[in-house]
Amino acid sequence: MIQSPARITSAKEVPRNFPRIFEKNNMSCGNCHATYLGPPLPAACPGASYLMFMSLVDVVIRNMCDVAETCERVTPKTKPEDEYDFIVIGTGPGGSATAGRLADLKKWKILVLEAGPDVPPPMNIPVLTSPYDTGTGVEWGISSPFNKTSPLDWGYKTEPESVAYQGYPEKRCTWTRGKGLGGCTSATEGYVRGIPRDFDDWAAMGNEGWSYKEMLPFFKRSERNADKHLVDEKYHGFEGPLTIGRYNYAPPMNDDLLLAAKQEGFPMTDDLNNGEDGIVGFTTMQSNVKNGHRQTVANAFLSPLRNNPYLHIMINSTASKIIFDSNKTATAVRFVYKNKTFTVKAKKEIILAGGTINTPHILLVSGVGPMETLRNVGIDVVHDLPGVGINLTDHVSLGLVYNLNKMKDFNEMSFQNVKWYKDKRGGPLSAPGLRQLLARLNSKYAEPSGKNPDLLLMFLGFIPKCSRTGSSNELEDPSHPNEPATIRIAPAILHPESRGYISIKSADLFEKPIMVANYLTSPNDQKVLLDGIRILQKYANNSYLKEKYGMELNKTNYGDCGIIHEYDSDEFWICAMKYKTLACKHLTSSCRMGPSSDKYAVVDSKLRVYGVKRLRIVDASVMPRTISAYTFSTTLAIGEKGADLIKKEWMNET
Repeated sequence: MIQSPARITSAKEVPRNFPRIFEKNNMSCGNCHATYLGPPLPAACPGASYLMFMSLVDVVIRNMCDVAETCERVTPKTKPEDEYDFIVIGTGPGGSATAGRLADLKKWKILVLEAGPDVPPPMNIPVLTSPYDTGTGVEWGISSPFNKTSPLDWGYKTEPESVAYQGYPEKRCTWTRGKGLGGCTSATEGYVRGIPRDFDDWAAMGNEGWSYKEMLPFFKRSERNADKHLVDEKYHGFEGPLTIGRYNYAPPMNDDLLLAAKQEGFPMTDDLNNGEDGIVGFTTMQSNVKNGHRQTVANAFLSPLRNNPYLHIMINSTASKIIFDSNKTATAVRFVYKNKTFTVKAKKEIILAGGTINTPHILLVSGVGPMETLRNVGIDVVHDLPGVGINLTDHVSLGLVYNLNKMKDFNEMSFQNVKWYKDKRGGPLSAPGLRQLLARLNSKYAEPSGKNPDLLLMFLGFIPKCSRTGSSNELEDPSHPNEPATIRIAPAILHPESRGYISIKSADLFEKPIMVANYLTSPNDQKVLLDGIRILQKYANNSYLKEKYGMELNKTNYGDCGIIHEYDSDEFWICAMKYKTLACKHLTSSCRMGPSSDKYAVVDSKLRVYGVKRLRIVDASVMPRTISAYTFSTTLAIGEKGADLIKKEWMNET
């Protein structure tokens, strides 16, 4: 594995045979001098032939001061104080929002613990997230180098699946989880909220204060929407810390795919977050982008407070246990930083924001969870809470590959496109290709009202990858010069019945938990996904796309599915979805919120963990049910609401 971006450290060292655009890069960031944050971009590439050009790209990005956030990064603490008012574990959407809002009051001392590092500047480029995650490329079927173990990804894998993932090594699914400041938002694209029905259902389940009407202010509070001409102010905010807007670029095919949807009679919308009027349709999504680069929640909520003496942030600090006293009050957090163990007290509360996998894992090793599970691994039971780790839910999909027979498969990581991004913050590097295109639709099994859609269509294509030369004529795979360009379209089910769980093998938090997804174990999930495939086929059969691009399905047998079953039969596609399953990794609900009458509820409507004191959860694990969308924006709203609940409880306390 390549350990460094060669020895190129400044634009002055660029070889003469490379274009001079790199020499013109502004190397000055005022008086700010950022520590080198790795790994370097070429470390993700498959061999030495990529080293020269990708090292140049790495240098250019790191010296774009606004993109690299050279002057805005937080200065992490290297040693904690003995005691804080609040300790927040995790810096994803929920953790960053909660910590930032509490620290902004300058009333309480707050310690924020992040297990990963600060993220390297290339991750702020919208298209350059894949080099840093472990499994996404594999499951989308991308032949690329972006599948190595990364220090910015937890590298989780499920136990062997019983129904799904039959075509993968050991029948396991790789669950990509962001490990670094900002959590998964360091690789997020797509700001899509749940629909009103999602939250009204939460409230109907006994969760007071969580209806759509009550949640909307928390969505708006965090948002600074940059596309006022596209959105309704009734549903959007314009003064929050997180910039939301469309990307500065879309591949030319993006508009043609939208046109095809319109021609085929599918609904269209400018905004899937537009309340009752934005429930279904094809759209070009908005995302967390600012001036052409990604804005993480850590950048939005924590970086502006980098000089706030009330906020201490420690990176590379893994919480290993929550300490309880004899009254079941959470009093301290034990964590490991640079192989040294610290125990820090919390005067008021400990706030868990580790996410759908890590939050139940921490609870379990701390003695909160199903009694039998804890005793089996020798953990003293603090409180028997049967719901910890169960009810885990994810959207699940099957990605279909379409050949574009009238297009060659060129790599868009070129000199020209790097220059376009450097000069204008536009072009293919400023957007995640076709991933910005999304449709939310109703299957034939959806409710007749049409107001509770059960399908997504997700798109992938035209994403620049590692380049050897930077030439605009460089093929994705030079060994197959006649290969056409391809795109991938994946129908996904939004309301799966299948449920997984998180459990533990030992009392050691540093031993990865047991992760069981149980994808497609419900026959109803298979039926809805099958209908999603049929809807996709109707859409992709569009004559305009065929005429302009030569678009046709890349037929594959999916293992033995094409041998056992007639191609394109229902049985064939059900076999295919089990063989080449695609997890969306929108994991939720492993510590679900519910009333005290719900045996498997983990937190109440104020996000307080049942059976213990002064412990809350502010992440996606508390969702009573998964939502009809990506989870980022809703988890952010949970963090905003969590901060509000905490302030109301403690504001008048000394």
